[in-house]
Amino acid sequence: NKNYLAEMAALVLVGVYAYQPIGETARRWSPLRFLALVCCLLPSLALTGGRGALVAVAVVAVIGVWQMGERWVAAGLLAGLLALGIALWIWKGHGSVDDRLNIWTDTVLALNFWGHGLGSLGNNFALFAHITDPMPVRNVYAHNDFLQIAYELGAPGVILILAFVVLVLKGGGPERYIFIAFLVEANLAFPSHLPSTGAVAAVVAGAAAHRLPRLRL
Repeated sequence: NKNYLAEMAALVLVGVYAYQPIGETARRWSPLRFLALVCCLLPSLALTGGRGALVAVAVVAVIGVWQMGERWVAAGLLAGLLALGIALWIWKGHGSVDDRLNIWTDTVLALNFWGHGLGSLGNNFALFAHITDPMPVRNVYAHNDFLQIAYELGAPGVILILAFVVLVLKGGGPERYIFIAFLVEANLAFPSHLPSTGAVAAVVAGAAAHRLPRLRL
């Protein structure tokens, strides 16, 4: 699946940027090596048309530029992302965009406080889908991991996943940027259910958690 390739390439591209050595170790990291790695990844983003992956890279770029002090550049990039989102909303008609909007609407209307159980969205989708036609494709995922957690695990699941996200981001480090890119993709697809992107997210979450204060009994 070309979207899976693009989503994985986006995480690796952000990682290549985030893990650039600084200080004395920077001598071992030549600009040529950095550009070579980036050029190896660009075809997986440019040729696949994975818009969610491109948005993930763009969001991390905005955050990185902002933190470097280039506030006006970051504001311009953010404005461009918002304009793109508004344009997609106004000029709907692209099949994948409409499909996601319909799936999200049907899923939101079927939410309850306690959830329906793990794995239930794929089994129940044909029962609660009113806008989406469940016959052509059986939707196992909501194309939004947070929305799927809300449907399957309800409010308790949402509280737990938000607490988990906050703790990972609080851990900081270069892993945080990879995790942010993963979070953006998780709002547009289902990267946590894939063995590639899901594994990367788990690894960087563990690395970020290593920086949190330790708990001892």
